[in-house]
Amino acid sequence: MGHLARRNGVDKGSLQLMGGALRTSDARRFLVEAMVCAMNADGVVKASELAVLRQHLAGHPLFLGVPATVADMMITMATDALACAGGPHGRVKAIAAGLPSRIHRLTAYAMACEVARSDDDVASTEVAFLEHLRQHLRLSTAEGLDIMRALEGRLGDYLEARIAWIRGLVPAAAELFAIRAHTRKTLDDAHLAHVRDFFQALPDLTGDADEIDGQLRAAFRKPQPDAIEVHDELRALAATVTDAVDRWWLVVYVLADEPGGGGGWRRGLFGCLVQNAFGLGEHDMDLAAAEAQLVARAPSRLSSPA
Repeated sequence: MGHLARRNGVDKGSLQLMGGALRTSDARRFLVEAMVCAMNADGVVKASELAVLRQHLAGHPLFLGVPATVADMMITMATDALACAGGPHGRVKAIAAGLPSRIHRLTAYAMACEVARSDDDVASTEVAFLEHLRQHLRLSTAEGLDIMRALEGRLGDYLEARIAWIRGLVPAAAELFAIRAHTRKTLDDAHLAHVRDFFQALPDLTGDADEIDGQLRAAFRKPQPDAIEVHDELRALAATVTDAVDRWWLVVYVLADEPGGGGGWRRGLFGCLVQNAFGLGEHDMDLAAAEAQLVARAPSRLSSPA
């Protein structure tokens, strides 16, 4: 069983997701909830499942600096929330809402899978819960299968690779935000600073501050197309992002920076242009807008500990 914690050195990229202190709305609470729900999915909490949960709380980089008393409190809170929801399936929506970034969601699903697989006997109720969780976390079927396969080997390596891949989308995201700024005549330093702060607050798009700033400046200073060519530029950008899930998340990010979290995308020209250029149906756009509203509310509680 591939334990997620890096015993020989803590990955700095992971540590940048969340600090050591715990906040009321801390995403780590929902990582614990995902594991507690997985433990209870078959109605029996096994010692092996509890051991995996405890290992993560004691050794995973995301929980570094969390005292044992706080870890116990998170388990108690998760158990109480599970009871109030009437079972694991009743908490899936809240878990997804508490984990608005792809990085957190992949980690939560991986942890839940590892708990369920800890005894090498995954019940049908556990399979059903994990599938329900995967769907609400907006993970692709391929991502879910990859995580399951990685359980047999080096799951930590898989997650680190996925984090690097997701953050590798920053240049495409920077170009998308720059094209939008051009269409709205806000291609200036003030708006660039706003976008830079947005990127740095969101775990999926964060990283070295100078590198992020350089990528955004390059995108903002790139010669922009005439108004009639914007759609072509968006289509060209979409073509560079070969994975449909990645394209969908890029739309989530840009909608999250819209008024109201992108809920009114149909009323804006840019939203319609992105929909067409990125090849998304109305249902996909509505899902993206719903996720964007979660992201829009999240940066202030994802960027630094209280």
